[in-house]
Amino acid sequence: MRTPGSTRGFTLIELLVVTAIIAILAALLLPALARAKDRARETSCLNNLRQVAMAYTMYRDDHSDVNVLYRYCPDTPNDPYGLSAGVPSGNGPNNPPPTGPNEIWWAPYDPTQVPDGPPGAGFKLGLMYGYFGTTNIFKCAVEPQWQCSFAMNYSTGSPMAQRDSFVTQPSTRIVAWDHRRSPGCSDSRVAAPPRPPWVPFDNTSHNPRAIPVA
Repeated sequence: MRTPGSTRGFTLIELLVVTAIIAILAALLLPALARAKDRARETSCLNNLRQVAMAYTMYRDDHSDVNVLYRYCPDTPNDPYGLSAGVPSGNGPNNPPPTGPNEIWWAPYDPTQVPDGPPGAGFKLGLMYGYFGTTNIFKCAVEPQWQCSFAMNYSTGSPMAQRDSFVTQPSTRIVAWDHRRSPGCSDSRVAAPPRPPWVPFDNTSHNPRAIPVA
């Protein structure tokens, strides 16, 4: 019998039922929230790539219709674009070493360090940094461990360092995309040009959710 002013508490069975309902709701909602978070990261990555594409166009307009280099190597004047030089393999710092202390890439990068390592003394902001004033644009939230989350195509026949009039079939030429490791992509197993693209495109060195910018 309840006394006046007293309140009825939950029974053990009622508490167990409520707990079970909460657990079921959590099991239903958490995967959906995780998927939404992944989509938000991918959207952020795509937005960054779109801004890179806009800056790419602005760079070309500012440089007499010449597209941005994937890297500039003034210490090797016979190979100023580093087309015959090695690219960082990720096996260790300075492996292979950069072409010289003045090497600068299109994006913020330190070629003396591994691609997923912290930048060091060799870090430079990159040729396109001035269009943003921040390095965050060159990062993708899906895989933020890389110094730069995108790569520029430097295969033979790519738009890199060329006038737009040089580029054939422009609607099918890919400039940059989500990428693991270094901010440049081609078949680096070929020692010197002509160098084909790295195939297949869904190789593990590419982000499996790669978003190309044509």
